[in-house]
Amino acid sequence: MASTSLTKEAEIRKQQTYNYIIVDGMNMSYKYYYGLWKLESKSGVKTGIYHGFLSMILGLKEKYPGCKVIVAWEGDNLIRKKTRESYKANRIVRPDNLEKSLIQLKKMLALLGICQKFVPGYEADDVAAYYCDKLGDDCKILLISEDSDWLQVMNKNCSVMRKNIEYNYDHMMNIKGYPPERILLYKMIKGDPKDNISGIPYFPTKLANDIVKNCKNLEEAFKYIPIERMYLKWMLRLKEHRTLLTDNYEILKLRSDVRLEDLPCRERKNISKLKIVLMELQLYKVLNQMKKM
Repeated sequence: MASTSLTKEAEIRKQQTYNYIIVDGMNMSYKYYYGLWKLESKSGVKTGIYHGFLSMILGLKEKYPGCKVIVAWEGDNLIRKKTRESYKANRIVRPDNLEKSLIQLKKMLALLGICQKFVPGYEADDVAAYYCDKLGDDCKILLISEDSDWLQVMNKNCSVMRKNIEYNYDHMMNIKGYPPERILLYKMIKGDPKDNISGIPYFPTKLANDIVKNCKNLEEAFKYIPIERMYLKWMLRLKEHRTLLTDNYEILKLRSDVRLEDLPCRERKNISKLKIVLMELQLYKVLNQMKKM
């Protein structure tokens, strides 16, 4: 019975079509830069980031012809970091090689004719929030990111790809046990170590999950009465941390009321020039994929 259910889900995903695909540029760049770090050209140039990213983009364009693919990047001078200095303070400084690779990757994507967007002062997450909020109900969107923050912008017309598997809203709700947009409430309470956001110290994970399953927002959470009496003291602790939770909301909430800008890249769509670059980097598999375009 279980295998039949999995087969049905696989068939649903196979038939899924999208109008827009939003790719988390930095998230995917890290994935391929470190995941394919052994790949390099004969001249010693690390090519894993180009091979992985471009192969992914070309694969999406082949699988979903006519779908608009947008790569979302992070803006400079993050407002969240200005609001809370400790925000993302635990992040490792990007190596120089990665910075140079990102510049080249963005040029290659421009040559391929891929739309690249960012929001000054905000992150790729907010670009995703903008599209999920502003596009109409008839528009189907696929988000591609391993970042759990992107789940909070999911809706019935929006799916997410994580570890190369596509999940729609209902799939993700079954996995999490609560609507995916409520991950914001969960992180407000428990914090988010990835972004150096502190939650309520030692707050029980089971209670946090129970709250998120039963409450739509923080005000409902304050009124929640747990079945197990041992958690009552933690509910008092929750109310004592109202200021922290409210501040966490301001930091963690993705913004859809932002102004998108095109990435300032000098390159324009030029497939012939891109092929020359790929030949120089010996990215022959990517070149073969381009023949299908």
